[in-house]
Amino acid sequence: MGNLALKDMSIEEKIATMETLWDDLCEHHHIGSPSWHGDVLQQRDANRQQGNEEPLNWEEAKQMMLEQTYHLSNTVIPAKAGIHENSAKC
Repeated sequence: MGNLALKDMSIEEKIATMETLWDDLCEHHHIGSPSWHGDVLQQRDANRQQGNEEPLNWEEAKQMMLEQTYHLSNTVIPAKAGIHENSAKC
């Protein structure tokens, strides 16, 4: 892997690098969730059941994350921007 400094990487390069790292971790290591994840999931499920939250499908969630990422970086979202197809498979 090259010595490209993080500060010199574009948002797209950073996201692609994170996805590559995550894919490698999923393939070669068992990664357990911290115990507090269960508490958060239970609270979210309770909120959903009470009608306080609506679930998003994966495509909507990816689009929302992409928009938030580009908003935070003050960058215009490219027309064909998207999140890696195989991401979040752990």
